[in-house]
Amino acid sequence: MTLQDGSWLPKNQADKNAVLKQMERILVHPVFRNSIRSAKLFRYCIEQSLQDDSPQLKERTIGIEVFGRDAEYDTNQDSIVRAAASDVRKRIAQYYHEPGHEAELVIDLPAFAYAPEFHLPHGNLAEPEESNSQAALQVESVPGIFSTRRKLFVAVSIFLVAFFIVIAAVLIWRLEGIKPQRAATTDIPTTKRMVGTTLDSFWKPVLDRSAPILMCIGESQMDSRGIGTASVKADYGPRNAVAIAQLAKFLGRRDKMLRVKDADSTTNNDMGQGSSVLISGQSNFWTLRETDQLRFHFAGGPEASAVWIEDRDNPSQRQWSIALPGINATTDYAIAARILDVTTGNWVVIAAGLGESGTSAAAHCLIDTSCLNEILKNGPQDWASKNLEVVIETQVGSESPSAPRVMAVNFW
Repeated sequence: MTLQDGSWLPKNQADKNAVLKQMERILVHPVFRNSIRSAKLFRYCIEQSLQDDSPQLKERTIGIEVFGRDAEYDTNQDSIVRAAASDVRKRIAQYYHEPGHEAELVIDLPAFAYAPEFHLPHGNLAEPEESNSQAALQVESVPGIFSTRRKLFVAVSIFLVAFFIVIAAVLIWRLEGIKPQRAATTDIPTTKRMVGTTLDSFWKPVLDRSAPILMCIGESQMDSRGIGTASVKADYGPRNAVAIAQLAKFLGRRDKMLRVKDADSTTNNDMGQGSSVLISGQSNFWTLRETDQLRFHFAGGPEASAVWIEDRDNPSQRQWSIALPGINATTDYAIAARILDVTTGNWVVIAAGLGESGTSAAAHCLIDTSCLNEILKNGPQDWASKNLEVVIETQVGSESPSAPRVMAVNFW
């Protein structure tokens, strides 16, 4: 049965069997197979939702029944359920982003909830009233899961990105006209020497790949079906566009071809073709995937009423955080990184803030010699061939964010 919001409600045993079959298909996929915690929560939520007298799924109940917590445990202090749910959402998104799953029943875990939603492949508007076997077959056979709403959302998003990039390009062009007046006061020989030893060394492994560089940009906060939510302020804006334009200009001057795609349309195949630059934090699925296992990574979300950068060496501290919705934040934080993806064998550069000011500051740092020198001053001698990850702070002003301040650095 299709509901008014477009979701599909299993109403007979054949429908439920189709859901369970899709659940098992997802659980044996590598994105879930290696995470016992996420798999347990995913299975529990689906199986509970399919019961005839399905109870309301609550955080405390899940903590007790799935993760063995005491009946009186403090959900404010123990966030295992919220963290696991966030991880499940990322893994579901990764599964459906991969090619080959377009004709499958979609299982989603919406933000702010633990009850899953189900969506039939696009094109199946008729109710599955046929026989049990025919209904189950219908769920799996209709191609395409991209709804009209999603296509419209992506089209608008792409238009906004293009619009802001044009604005950013004009701003940068104007700034370029001012630079010659300042050049007389700068130490030109020193600048050239620094660019040759620091900036070029940092980018060399990325630029050495012959394929065009993929620039993957973020989008508004989305669930695994690509439907935008209002839970987190969209990560589009002039400062994000400036970050995109600055990095594109920097790479263009080094004769590198770029492929610019938004996170929703980027695939594993795209990531595997060569080096990539990921822009934006929690609004970019690929950034979340690449940073998920790093020392510094993104945490929080609507369930926690805040987003922050977590340090695995000190996870209880949340000094790099923004309370949601973040509209009045005066300080922003970001991750800047250059890492070798062991899955693809390609280098990935990341400029990702909790908000767009942080993203802009991280992008600036990655192409600024003085900022890179600050990062590298205590680094190892062979830093040019190592992975590195940096936490950056910037003050958010009315005109533009302040110069990035390096808070923590990790090499490996």
